[in-house]
Amino acid sequence: MIVLVSAGCSQDPVDQLRDYPTRLARTLELELPELAVVAVAPMLTPRQLQLPLQPQSASLLDFLALGRCQLGTVVAEGNSSLGKVAGASQQMHQQRDFILQAPACIEQLQAANDHQLADKLGQVLQQKQQQRLTLWWNAWFGSEEWRLFSSVSADLQPWQPGDDGYQSAALTALDYAIALGRNWQQQDWNYDAAEMEHQLQQLLLSEGLGRWLRTQQWLTAQLQQLTALLEQRQRQRPLCPRGHKTVAAEILQNVVVKFYVGEFQPYMSRNDRFGGELLPRLQQLLALMSADSPSNYVQTPQWQQLQRLAEQLQSTREAFQQASRNHVRAISQTLAACGMSPAG
Repeated sequence: MIVLVSAGCSQDPVDQLRDYPTRLARTLELELPELAVVAVAPMLTPRQLQLPLQPQSASLLDFLALGRCQLGTVVAEGNSSLGKVAGASQQMHQQRDFILQAPACIEQLQAANDHQLADKLGQVLQQKQQQRLTLWWNAWFGSEEWRLFSSVSADLQPWQPGDDGYQSAALTALDYAIALGRNWQQQDWNYDAAEMEHQLQQLLLSEGLGRWLRTQQWLTAQLQQLTALLEQRQRQRPLCPRGHKTVAAEILQNVVVKFYVGEFQPYMSRNDRFGGELLPRLQQLLALMSADSPSNYVQTPQWQQLQRLAEQLQSTREAFQQASRNHVRAISQTLAACGMSPAG
């Protein structure tokens, strides 16, 4: 599917991004066609990424008998109407509270000679401990926050460097998710629920993954188009047919120095640098699941889908970097034919 990019959206830096291409086309005396960008495929939804939780082995009647210890309150909250519709992160908090409070309740039941219920509760506790990374995975990848973080309807990266603070916020949130996952892998259950919710909110507000991907696709298409224009001009009417500097070549050199090197390239570098920090973190998140030996997470379609997405994102970044190199080479070759260099 092809979509045409227009400059009508004030939130996108399209006007600034079209400045260098417009000047380059004018210098080459060629028409700048509408930019055709391949539409970014929708990301995986929370429903597609949610890992199934094992059904609870103890009955509700058994849990009701736990009212004599503090765990009963946790169970009641989880079985309430609000608890049953809680988001993935809230479910993680509830299960964490269960894991923390269950041992004390088991001791109380054993002291009261209720060994049958104590054993049953111990089995439930073990089950919840074993699926700890399923809870962590769902809280991050199976959340509404992740959906908005990866939304391909996000705006392009802001033009001004001071407006891309969302990038550091997104990376901090991912670092938090990685650290939390590692702690849970080691059965360290202590974390601040409010801080986790804050980090999830930062992930949501940044729209970082979708914003980076859309910008990367846009820039790749633009660079490919401009490289094709440079090559077309050299084939049809070289700027310097006799190999000597011309006025047109000097104008091209000025456009390259001022608008490509001075403005367009720094914008590209900021976006690519963010991708260079974002993608390894995604791989670290996936590695947490693959390293969890008691489970078979890497065999699940959810893990495999996200792994394929990570590979596609890496390929997208490599395609952009290749387009950037090709564009610089086309500029250099055009000016070299005039005895000039991009730097002057």
